[in-house]
Amino acid sequence: MKAEKKFETKAYDRALELYTDFLRMYPKSNLAPAALSKIGAIQSATGDYETARKTFRQIIREYPDSLFLPDAMIDILSAYYKEGRYQDVIDYSAEINDASFSDNLKFRKNAVVVDAYMAMELYQHAAYAFLDMYNATEQKDETKAFKKISKILDRMESKEAVSLLDRVEDGRLKGFLMYTLGRKYAAEGKPEKAIETLVEFISNYQNDEKVPHAAMLIEIYKESSNYEKYTIGCLLPISGKYEAFGRKALKGIELALDQYIYLNADTPIRIIIKDTKGDPDLAAKAVLEMAREGAAAIIGPVLTAHAAAEVAQAEGIPMITLTQKDGIADTGDYIFRNFLTPEMQIKTTVSYAINDLNLERFAILYPEEKYGITYMNLFWDEVVAYGGEIVGVESYDPESSDFAGPIKKLSGLYYDVPKDLRTEKEEPEKDYKTDNKPLEEEAIVDFDALFIPEGPEKTSLILPQLTYYDVTGVCLLGTNLWHSEKLISATGQHVEGAIMPDIFFAESENLAVNEFANNYRSMFAEEPDFLEALSYDTAIILFNIISKPEIRFRMSIKNELVNMEPFSGATGLTLFGPDGDVLKKLFLLKIYGGRFVELEHNF
Repeated sequence: MKAEKKFETKAYDRALELYTDFLRMYPKSNLAPAALSKIGAIQSATGDYETARKTFRQIIREYPDSLFLPDAMIDILSAYYKEGRYQDVIDYSAEINDASFSDNLKFRKNAVVVDAYMAMELYQHAAYAFLDMYNATEQKDETKAFKKISKILDRMESKEAVSLLDRVEDGRLKGFLMYTLGRKYAAEGKPEKAIETLVEFISNYQNDEKVPHAAMLIEIYKESSNYEKYTIGCLLPISGKYEAFGRKALKGIELALDQYIYLNADTPIRIIIKDTKGDPDLAAKAVLEMAREGAAAIIGPVLTAHAAAEVAQAEGIPMITLTQKDGIADTGDYIFRNFLTPEMQIKTTVSYAINDLNLERFAILYPEEKYGITYMNLFWDEVVAYGGEIVGVESYDPESSDFAGPIKKLSGLYYDVPKDLRTEKEEPEKDYKTDNKPLEEEAIVDFDALFIPEGPEKTSLILPQLTYYDVTGVCLLGTNLWHSEKLISATGQHVEGAIMPDIFFAESENLAVNEFANNYRSMFAEEPDFLEALSYDTAIILFNIISKPEIRFRMSIKNELVNMEPFSGATGLTLFGPDGDVLKKLFLLKIYGGRFVELEHNF
C-alpha cells in the first residue's frame, strides 16, 4: 500500500494525504481504524498533539470493538507526555481499564506513566508505577526493567527506596533492589547501612550473580566507616523549659560513666553531649553532628524525639530514647525506647490485682482530661482482657475539689430512694470533713478495687471523701504518681493499703538498686529519681555492648540491643522487644504502716 510506504519513509505529508483519501473512500472498511491510527501517529510525530488526540479518540468512539482501541488509548497518553502535560497522563491513565490488555500493552501504558512521574520529579510515585508495570507482565525483559528502576532509584532518597521492598513480590527484582539500595547508602555516605543491607542481600539471595561483588563492596565499605567504637552521644535539654529533665538524665549518665570507668579502666569510653534545648529541629541537627563525630550510639532525646529518631534511623545510628511518646520505636529498627509507659503500668497493676489478689470486680474514678481518659481506657480494656469485670466508671471535673457526685454514683447514693423504701430519716447534707455524718442510705460497694489515675494532690482530697461516703474495704489502685511521700502525709490512714506501680524504687532490697542509689547519693548528695535511674541503666547497657570485642559496627550494636539478655539495673530487669520498645518488670508498691513497701509479683 502506497500510504504505508510513505509512512515508513517519513514522507508524512504524502502519507497523510493518502490515508485521508482512503478513509473518505472506504469509511466502513475494516482497515479504517488502522488508517486513523496512522493519521494520529503522523499528527503526533509532527507535533500536532491536540489533533492527534482527537483522531485517537475517534477510534475509541467510532470503533469500540476494534483491535486498535487499546493502542489508541496508549497513544493519547503518549501525546500528552510529548506535549509536556504530565498530570494529564496520570489522570487519563486512571480512566483506562487495562484488564483485557496484553502484557505488552500493559507495559507500554505503565511505562508512559512512569516517565510522566519522573518528569514531574515524583520519583516515589514513579517507582510505584514501575512496580505496577512489572507485576502486570508475565513475560519480563529483566535487563530493560532493571535499567529503568535503576534510573528511578538514582533520583530517590534511600528512605523512600526502602519503602519499595515491602511492595515487591518477585524475588529477582527484590534482590536487585536490595543490592542497589546497599550501593545507594554508600553513595550517601552511610557505610553502616550499606553494609547491613548488602549482608542481608547475600543472606537472602545466595545464588544471585551479584553476591561476589556485594561481598567485595562490604569489605570496601568497612574501611570507610566513620564509627568510633567507644563514643556515645547524649541528646538532652540542658537548657530551656525542659532543663530540669535534661539535667536529671545527665546526672544518671555521668554516674554510669564514672562507675564504668572505675571498673573498666582500660576501656576509653567517652560521651558527646549536645544541648537540644527541647527543640526537635535542634535535636535532629545534633544527630547529624554526632554522625560526623562518629558516635556509636545515642542516648536521648528526652520528651521530643520523633525528628531526631528519623535522622538517626536514616543515618543507621542506634538510639535509645527517653520518652513516653507513642510510636517512637516504630520509626525504624535502629530506634529504641527505655521509659515508663501507661501500658506498662496498667498491665502490671491489673495482672497483680486479678492473678495475685484474686480480685474480680473493678470501678474507675478518673479526671475528665487526657491523662485520666488515657488510663481509664487502658485499665478498662486490660481488666476485660484478664477476665475481670468493670462495674462502675465515673469521671469528675479536674478543676473541682468536691467529688461527692461521682462517688455517690459509684456507691448507689446519688439518686433518691423512694420514701416507702427508706429506713432512716434523711437530714440535710453536711460538710464531709466533719465528724457528724448525716443519716443516709447505706452505700452499695459492689466492687473489689477502685482505680484512680490522679496525682497526689487531688488524690489526697478524694480519699477522705470515699471514707466519708462509706466506700471502704476496697483495694485502692493508682499510677506511679501515687509514689509520693506527699500523698501519705496528706491522707494518712485513708491511703493505707493502696497499690501502685513504678519504674524505680530507691528503697528496694535489690542489690543493683541499692548500689545505684548509694553511689548517686555519694556523688550528688541528693536522692535519685526515676529519670536518673533510667538514664543510668541506658548508659550502662550501651557501655557494656560497645566494649565487647566482637562489636565492630553500629548495626552490631543494634542487633545486640534486640538480642540482649535481661539487664538487671537500677530500674529492675530491662530488655528490648523486636520492635525496639522496652520490656520491663516494674516495681509494685504498697503503702503499709505509713510507708512504701515493695511487693513480690510474677508479671
